[in-house]
Parts: sequence; structure tokens; C-alpha cells
Amino acid sequence: MAIEDFIAGFTAEYYNNIQQKIRLRNFHYAVSLSKERLRIVEAQYTIGNFSRLDLQQARVDFNADSSKYMKQQELLQTSYIRLNELMAHKEVNRIISIQDSIIDVNTLLNFNELWESTLKINTPLLKAEQDNVLAELDLKSVYSRNYPYVRLNSGYGYTLNHYGTGVNSRRSNLGFTAGMTVGFTIFDGNRKREQTNANITLANVRLRQQELEQTLEADMNKLWQSATFSYRV
Repeated sequence: MAIEDFIAGFTAEYYNNIQQKIRLRNFHYAVSLSKERLRIVEAQYTIGNFSRLDLQQARVDFNADSSKYMKQQELLQTSYIRLNELMAHKEVNRIISIQDSIIDVNTLLNFNELWESTLKINTPLLKAEQDNVLAELDLKSVYSRNYPYVRLNSGYGYTLNHYGTGVNSRRSNLGFTAGMTVGFTIFDGNRKREQTNANITLANVRLRQQELEQTLEADMNKLWQSATFSYRV
């Protein structure tokens, strides 16, 4: 689960970094345009073609674009720091070169194959299946108390007798015993309650597994539809 969380977090930050770089270029272009506009307005104001209000507005636009550009630089640097932190790099301020070209999409993907693969490797779903198996075993263990039981027992004994007089002054005996007990529990006050609790637990585990599978399938369909639509566009 931790590995999946790391991959998800790193992937999200990777594409966030690409997005922040694209925004930075756009803001840089906006600053260059507003700077050129300010230069033109200042020149026109000098010869009397533009008013002072036009000049002030051009300066306000330039300052606003410059502020957005600097703010975007901070956001991009924060993304670099986050990526270096995720990669456990000691230089957290290191600039990482990330390719932001168009991603090649595999158009041969099959939804059913992806779904079957997801069912086999998704950690939360696998854990839910394991919980289901354990709950079934617990239920069987509780119900096994309803069945007759058989107990086997065995033992052996050794005796040694000493006599003060006589031809046979000592006698020893070695004996082996074995037995079997068959029983049936007629009444157990806790058994009914334990069976009810075990059934409820199993039902809840199965419900959670079904809900998890439905949520996962819904997310898969959303991603599939989004990817299919993006590819067509």
C-alpha cells in the first residue's frame, strides 16, 4: 500500500511540475507583452498621443503580470523541492529536467484486460479478499462447536515391588492403557451469540469488499472514458 501511495504521489507531483513550467512560460510571455506595451505607451505619452491614465494603466498591467510571474516561479521551485524530497535527494533545491512533450498514448489498451489486471494487483482489494477468507474461517470455527467431538487418550504405568524374603524378591509390571471419549455439547450460552457475531462480521466484510470493488470499477470507467475522449480529440 505504501508503494502505491508513493507512486501516486510522485506521479501527481511529476505532472504538476510540468504544468507549473508551462504556466511559467505563459506568464513570462505575458510579462514580455505588457513590458512592450508599457514601452509603447510611454513613447506615445511623451509625444502626447496617450493620456496619463493610459500610462498608469499600462504600468499597473505590467506590475500585475510581473507579480504573477514571480509567484509562479515560487510555485515551480516548490514543486522541484517536493520532487527532490520524494526521491530522497539531499539537494532539495536541485532543478530537475523534466520532458514536457506530448505523451505517447497506447491506443491498443483493452478495458477488460486492464480491469482483470487491477483486480489481481490492487492492494486494498486483495486485503479485502484476505479479510473475507479469514472471516469465513472464523465462522466455520464457531459452527464447528455444534458437531460431536472425539477425544483420544492413552497412557502407561510401571510398578516395581520388592519383597523381603522368598524366591521372587522383586516383581515389576508394565501396563499400557488407551481410551476414546465421544461427546456432544448440549448447551453453551455463548455459542449462539458468537455465531451471530461471526455471521455479522462476515456480512460486513463481504459488503466492504463489494463496495470497494464497485468504487474501483467506477474510477476505472471514469479514467477510461476520459482517456478515450482525450485520444479522440
